Amino acid sequence: MLLSLCVHYMYAQQVQAVVSPPGNLLFNFTEFIKTDSGLIIRQYYKNGCKNYLVKDQFMGDSVKAPLERIAQVYKEPAKPKFITVHGNVLYNFFYRSQIDTPFAENNVMQHLVQTNLNVLLKGKYPLRVTISNRSSNSAYFKNATDVNVQFNRGYLLENIKNNLKQRADELVKTDVLSMAERQYKEQLSKAAQLKAWINSPARTQEIVEEKERLLRIKSLPNEAIPLGKNIQALPTLKDIAASKKGSENKFSQNGIAAVAKGKITSKAKEFISSDSSVLKKYNAKKEELVKLEKDIKQSTGKLNQLKKNMQDSVNKIKREINSLRSGTGLYAFMKKHGISKKELTDAQKLLLSVNQIGIGRTWVDYSELTVKNISLSGINVEMNPAPYYFAFAAGKVNYRFRDFILKGNNTLPDQSLYLFRAGIGQKEKNNLIFTFYNGKKSVLNYTASNNPASLQHVLGVSAEAKLALNENNYIIAEIAKSSFQNAGQQQSSSTLIGKAFDWKIHSNEAYSIKLFSQYPQTDTKFTGYYKKTGENFQSFNLYPLNVNQDAYMLRVNQYLWKRKIAIDASIRKNDFVSPIAAPSFSSKTVFKSIQASLRVKKYPFISVGYYPSSQLSLSNNNLLVENQYNTLNAITSYSYQAGKTSMNTNAVFTKFYNNSNDTGFIYFNASNYTVTQSFYLAPFIVQGSISMIDQKDLHLLTIEPLLSYQYKNIVTLSGSLKWNRLNNAQTLFGSTAAVSFYLKKLGSIQLNYDKTYIPGYNKELKPVDIGRAGFYREF
Repeated sequence: MLLSLCVHYMYAQQVQAVVSPPGNLLFNFTEFIKTDSGLIIRQYYKNGCKNYLVKDQFMGDSVKAPLERIAQVYKEPAKPKFITVHGNVLYNFFYRSQIDTPFAENNVMQHLVQTNLNVLLKGKYPLRVTISNRSSNSAYFKNATDVNVQFNRGYLLENIKNNLKQRADELVKTDVLSMAERQYKEQLSKAAQLKAWINSPARTQEIVEEKERLLRIKSLPNEAIPLGKNIQALPTLKDIAASKKGSENKFSQNGIAAVAKGKITSKAKEFISSDSSVLKKYNAKKEELVKLEKDIKQSTGKLNQLKKNMQDSVNKIKREINSLRSGTGLYAFMKKHGISKKELTDAQKLLLSVNQIGIGRTWVDYSELTVKNISLSGINVEMNPAPYYFAFAAGKVNYRFRDFILKGNNTLPDQSLYLFRAGIGQKEKNNLIFTFYNGKKSVLNYTASNNPASLQHVLGVSAEAKLALNENNYIIAEIAKSSFQNAGQQQSSSTLIGKAFDWKIHSNEAYSIKLFSQYPQTDTKFTGYYKKTGENFQSFNLYPLNVNQDAYMLRVNQYLWKRKIAIDASIRKNDFVSPIAAPSFSSKTVFKSIQASLRVKKYPFISVGYYPSSQLSLSNNNLLVENQYNTLNAITSYSYQAGKTSMNTNAVFTKFYNNSNDTGFIYFNASNYTVTQSFYLAPFIVQGSISMIDQKDLHLLTIEPLLSYQYKNIVTLSGSLKWNRLNNAQTLFGSTAAVSFYLKKLGSIQLNYDKTYIPGYNKELKPVDIGRAGFYREF
């Protein structure tokens, strides 16, 4: 077996790897050929377009060390690793001596361990793996371990897009720019040569000598002269004659002949002394340089414009790449720019038609009337091989936000789901998709008699259509029918399917329409939806049962004054869903909100918003209560310099508009004021804050100075004292302390302690100790 290492001697004692094979040499080179018996040094010499073998020299085993040196210099392209893993690991410990929401508990401790892994197979196929474990000593919160392995077309597409962006320069035609650069370099080189010639000391010497020769010629008499007496003038005349190209014959007729006879005629003398050949050439070169410099100036402007145009084209291509969202869009881009599909592997082509593959716990969100925002432990696959669309999901359903209810309740039956979707069209564009879903669902509501709702067999179908008017405007409409049965009822699947397809029954129907509209010319975005659910309609969403309900939301986002002013306004009804809502719960409240913000460079940021809100809670007898209140919020923030000191000022005002009659909260109709001032005195940060809560029978003033110190991004220390004054009668002190370390080979470690107070039912402050310990590392 032979191992060839080709190297090119660019300089003495320097070895450099050569990519060109011996049959395509660009320079003279030496080829080292290792055999079982030793090393052959084969030397080639490049002559014109042919390679000539000079000689072979056998070196034996004595060249082992040089060969090792050459092998170190020569590096073959590295093959991508089969698997590359990057990610992070997180540990968080939380302690609180007392909590008051959603349930009252003391000395609660929670541990969270989580790792997120970005896995790349063969340098082309990305996966994401998430593993997490949460445990606590709470009597309500459930311990949980989650594992999720997910492939998402977006991950793969992002990887391909990054490779394309690195090649963006190659996708722009550079012929005109290359030609302009070549001409520009030639002009610069020629100008440099002209300057070197003009500014050379030799030119001054030549001009002086030329003037001396002309003076000698002018001083000669216009008559025959003896050669011996004027011998110094003759070589000068001959030199001048030789330098006047195109005038040799004329000069020969009028001068050389006369000189040869030992005479100089006045006509020859006049011709010879008419101009200095050196000075004339010198002036011509200067004129040529002036003209060339003007051309260079014009070429510079032209070249800069061409470079700008090319960079604009590169940026445009990068924006095109960034906007790619599907395999279809990627293929269209590749075709447009002459990139062959063969540059993608067969596996990449296949996976580009897969929207996502999820194994383990994944969030399933398909449509408004079928399955929306459901946590599923199982498998979830969505594919869109143009022009078709398919999706499948199956597994165990778990509403993660209800863990505190489920802990210890072993009698509650498991929930399950399987779903199949098929259609035609692209998910991001126009499509028509049909969905069938089936499974067992526990509504998990509580009645006044404190009996849990029965497990239900839920089955349904829907048809969903998306009409994309353009990239900024689209409509999604959906119609669905369902049927269900409570536990203990004996109904076959065919009976349930018959109910779902019985068009004479309308109480099990639901309708939904969504609108998204954006107008870049006016910086306006409009979103809205309306949905209607019948009394007997049910799906794997958090919809209530046994209620004929309608819900809608309209929202407008508007930018003004070159995007310095942003306005957000909306109205909504029944657009929230609750895991603990009563089966027949329906709100009649229409919420209206508006928020405006002003952001001007070098001026304070200001935001003002008014938005009604509500909160659902369970009473002691497990009856659902909706508490409504209106909120006014104003924020201003300003970062500025005072001399060499950077500062920041923040002020927040919050007002809750409600009263004791329309809320179950102890604190109502309250105002909160907070002002924070920060000084950045590297490596120190000095911060002071004042906050005040004003409400009937409750006035709380808190002053907190805080000091932070940072050492070389390695260690950060911070601490504060809190002075609390309640109703001008009670004074209590709190404090905070925090330290964080960043160790390059280990990661970040954070420790926090907070001694604070929360208002109690008797309108007194109750002490609360809060502690955190965290570790984070990226790899």
